[in-house]
Amino acid sequence: MAASAKGAHTQWSTIKIHNTSITNVYHPPNSIPDIRQFPVIYDRHIVSGDFNCHHELWGYQRSNPNGENLTNWTSNYKLQVIYDPKQPATFESGRWHTGTNPDVTFCTEVNGVTPTREVLDRFPRSQHRLSLIQTPLLFSFSTGTPLPRWNFQKANWPLYKKITDDLANHLPCPNKENINEAYKSFTQRIKNSWKKSYSKRFQEKILPILGQ
Repeated sequence: MAASAKGAHTQWSTIKIHNTSITNVYHPPNSIPDIRQFPVIYDRHIVSGDFNCHHELWGYQRSNPNGENLTNWTSNYKLQVIYDPKQPATFESGRWHTGTNPDVTFCTEVNGVTPTREVLDRFPRSQHRLSLIQTPLLFSFSTGTPLPRWNFQKANWPLYKKITDDLANHLPCPNKENINEAYKSFTQRIKNSWKKSYSKRFQEKILPILGQ
């Protein structure tokens, strides 16, 4: 995980899920963003947050210098803005009863696909709306050879005890010439005893893991 420097005017933090980096940004209003404080962008990267920058690319009637600085930064990293004019505004002013878009999302392609954004309902006790960013799966399900699952409560322990008690009558007498063979015979008979007294079941699917 990476984050902005302590006390930096623009605050951001980045996490990584498999091969995709996700950065959340907050830049306060009425201030000039210093793009030198912005995060480094990688091949698969989603940047989203409250930038408080105006630009025609995300629905403002006019661009301001802050918006121009922000688009210059995104151009350097070939980031695309995710904006759909058919979606609601991300900020609804209770005072002016107007909608604007200070909350913006930029991205590169993720696994060969451009992420999408859906603007949801307003966040409780806030004038901001939630944004749902959807990407291709960042992890996949891995399948493999069925694994044995042992439930010792279902074993037939009286039968196991009877079989193992009889082992001594059939084991070869160990001595220094055949100690290895005697041990091999003993372990094999223990395994056979267990197979006779317990029927194992298999797990059909294994747990999901992050990528491959």
